[in-house]
Amino acid sequence: MKSATPIVFEVIGVVNDIRAVLQETGQVPHAYLSLGQRMNPSALVVVARGAEPGAMMRQVTSAVAEADPLAEALAPQTMEQMIDAVLYPRRVAAVVLVAAGAVVLLLAGVGLFSVASYSVAQRRGEIGMRRALGADRRDIHTLIIGQALRVAVVGASAGMVLGYLAIHFASSKFESMPPLDALTALAAPLILIAVIILACNVPARKAAAMEPLDVLRQ
Repeated sequence: MKSATPIVFEVIGVVNDIRAVLQETGQVPHAYLSLGQRMNPSALVVVARGAEPGAMMRQVTSAVAEADPLAEALAPQTMEQMIDAVLYPRRVAAVVLVAAGAVVLLLAGVGLFSVASYSVAQRRGEIGMRRALGADRRDIHTLIIGQALRVAVVGASAGMVLGYLAIHFASSKFESMPPLDALTALAAPLILIAVIILACNVPARKAAAMEPLDVLRQ
């Protein structure tokens, strides 16, 4: 069986490197062909630039009809609409992940509140002794919050290191994966620390409000 005759094209120029939208792999060779060289001239994509999208679409449709009465401009779209269609699955996934993260953060706050309340209840005797020896309410409140803050800083630091390593590994495997930016690196641990402080604030206030005599009587 004879092989098909290869089609030869003449290279008349080289353009800069491009990157397809959401391209997961590395660089892929691309070639631009003139209208007369297209393998399938019946399926052309026309890109037009104008001020008002609606008027531009009507002009393109009218121009196509004038050039060839049998041709038809199918599904005219603006560039924003095309990008939205391509990014829609990613945006849906991002919304789901954000919602899941918010639920996890809420559950973590509830769990931290429970642990802090239990810890304060277990230390009633210690807190009563501190109050009897001269510690005021601010000292007790600062003590409880300070201990929770130290744990939060250690946990946030460990999370930042592990998160950086995970994103660095993912970026090396997927070129479309963006590197860890400074805003995300700072916002995530700060939000975690804020949640821990808020969760421990109510138990700390209850501990500060304890009267030493009531505690010692128990």
